[in-house]
Amino acid sequence: MAQHVLSPSNLITPYGYKIAIIGSGGHKFSDYGAQQAQDVIAGIIEEESRKLTEDEDGALRFILSGGCKDGGVDAWAVDIASWYDMDTIIIKPDYEGWDDNGGYKERNRSIAQRSQYIHVVVPKTDRSGGLGSRGSPTGPCYHCAKRPDGIRDCRQPPLHMKSGACWTAWWGIEAGWVNSNNVHFHLIDQNPPF
Repeated sequence: MAQHVLSPSNLITPYGYKIAIIGSGGHKFSDYGAQQAQDVIAGIIEEESRKLTEDEDGALRFILSGGCKDGGVDAWAVDIASWYDMDTIIIKPDYEGWDDNGGYKERNRSIAQRSQYIHVVVPKTDRSGGLGSRGSPTGPCYHCAKRPDGIRDCRQPPLHMKSGACWTAWWGIEAGWVNSNNVHFHLIDQNPPF
């Protein structure tokens, strides 16, 4: 298994199918939610691993991650990929800031441009089961809420927590880098059913 760590200023990626698994940082998940998210990620990677062994063309498959400093979905995807001997590509920002000069925005665009499939894994609610207020770091996702129905084939996800991963997926669709049928939203319950 190989791990490639890149930044927006160094983006030569290996040839093969790239499956982005991106989402919220670890601090946004409850213990229960974190386990649910890891189970979803394991299911995605297990399916991709099976495809890797069944492909007649021998094309490589890579799990692509954003290298979030807070762990969570990005870190879990890389860790779980290692269980299946899947190669990974981690695209980290050059610095922590939202802009086109090596920050999160450029990193997120780089992920969308290099992915054939995008899986967004985000919690439905905050750790306590609420949604917070719009615009707050723990508020509902305005990236998904503002999308008009006519721009995509994939179904708009129900209300959930805000994540830059949602911005990445929608930007990839709008810019024509990823087919909307290849974008999947996985909304994670934070609390066990009673």
